[in-house]
Amino acid sequence: MKFKLAHTNLNVLNMERSVAFYQEALGMRVVRTKESSDNSFVLKFLSDADGLYQIELTELRDRTDPYDLGDNETHICFETDDYDGAHKLHSDMGCICFENKAMGLYFIEDPDGYWIEIVRRKNPMEKEPSVKSDQENPVDKPAPETPKADDADVTVSIDREICIGCGLCAEICPAVFAMGDDQIAVALVPVVPADQLESARDAAASCPVNAILLSE
Repeated sequence: MKFKLAHTNLNVLNMERSVAFYQEALGMRVVRTKESSDNSFVLKFLSDADGLYQIELTELRDRTDPYDLGDNETHICFETDDYDGAHKLHSDMGCICFENKAMGLYFIEDPDGYWIEIVRRKNPMEKEPSVKSDQENPVDKPAPETPKADDADVTVSIDREICIGCGLCAEICPAVFAMGDDQIAVALVPVVPADQLESARDAAASCPVNAILLSE
């Protein structure tokens, strides 16, 4: 039995306004429209350039009150190959509602109040440091220095019971953190190298569930 993610639905008050927003802000296009026989609702399916996933916008024609999104803790995330250009576009549109520069992400808000995360697309050709490759080629690189007493004070561990596998730590500090086969973060070293301490602190501060423990 196999399942495939197909689409995410968002109920909107004004279909024309929402479609215009997603076209301008995210370059999406309408790929399918469905209207009820009694004209009570209309559905529009929007897709990105790759066409692998869709957002379904639903407008209930008799709906006049804004939707109550509660704490608005759920969101959709988009990657972009031009983060700076996207940030300028969304800044000019006035739709950026939250930004975390340390994590390299920000959120935009659509006309109905839904939040959409924008992150930088990772280059698949960029290889993260591999501890195994260093061990297999000891001649290529000098052996790592033994941490001094002062440097050895900062140890790192991860509470795997609460880690949600978001991968931010591995993106921010790949020399110290990586994602395991179970998509839960792991610490590559027990002691944070001195030259990675600042990045490790940023990674710990960016963890949304505080699963990274640095003993300082």
